[in-house]
Amino acid sequence: MKLSEDPPGEDPLFVIDSYCTLGAERDESLAVETHLANMERLQIAQSLIAPDSRELAVHNQSGNSRISALARKNPDKLVAAFSVNPWRKNTTTLAQQAMDEGGRVLILAPHRQGCLLGDQLWDPLLNGRQRKTSPSMPTPRRPLQEHPANSIF
Repeated sequence: MKLSEDPPGEDPLFVIDSYCTLGAERDESLAVETHLANMERLQIAQSLIAPDSRELAVHNQSGNSRISALARKNPDKLVAAFSVNPWRKNTTTLAQQAMDEGGRVLILAPHRQGCLLGDQLWDPLLNGRQRKTSPSMPTPRRPLQEHPANSIF
């Protein structure tokens, strides 16, 4: 995508929105249509989209499926992220299912999922097959919510 400010003959600047939550609850209220219109207006080429907070914490499978379906409808614009709560017993199965549906980036959300970022609960996800085929990304937290143990890792 070429930005209007690019000098003639220069390579176009490719802008990627690195994390966006599409949802209908609280501060995560953003419809895919609105997001795509904003991307067009702001000349953003692609966006990594992620499940909302409830889906990150509890409803992993349905959230991952919802996000993957949105990305499949807009494959040139949207990249699907996915998440699995590490307290679940079937973490690797859920992660593999999410990747099979099109999930491309594993989101670690310890502040939503009730554990520390350096906790061994993440080991099955990070040491398993998913680590080889999908990058992982810890989500940022607001400073007021920060726990010192999470910022060390």
